[in-house]
Amino acid sequence: MSEHEKLVYAVSLVLRDRREVLSISQSDLARKSGLHRSYIGDLERGFRNLSLKNLSRLSAALDMVPSKLLVLAEKKMATGAVVKSPKVKASVGKKSAAKSKTVVKKTATKKITKIVKAAKVAKSPVKKTIAKAVAKKSVKV
Repeated sequence: MSEHEKLVYAVSLVLRDRREVLSISQSDLARKSGLHRSYIGDLERGFRNLSLKNLSRLSAALDMVPSKLLVLAEKKMATGAVVKSPKVKASVGKKSAAKSKTVVKKTATKKITKIVKAAKVAKSPVKKTIAKAVAKKSVKV
């Protein structure tokens, strides 16, 4: 991990620590700072870079000056508190997310196939509508 990545991760740790000290949620911090909740989560995990504008917004929401936040981050780096790279976790997460999307697609396709097969045999109005849609090929199976 480069020094730049260590600093980004150290800032993320300081943000999380300060938020927890104040006993506020990520959603509350997002509201106070005017930023999106998912952005706050990404920042705290070290997945996103922080602009000066957003640093100012967050430090105001956390009741501290931006320079103090950076000093605390540098202290974390000096003490060796920043050791693991958050990027490793991100790549693993992307693979598992892609795998779960594939599983969901396959499961949905199987369910649709069962419904269509049942619709071809059954006589209820809903099932007839499904069967007609499949026959017209307006619904892919």
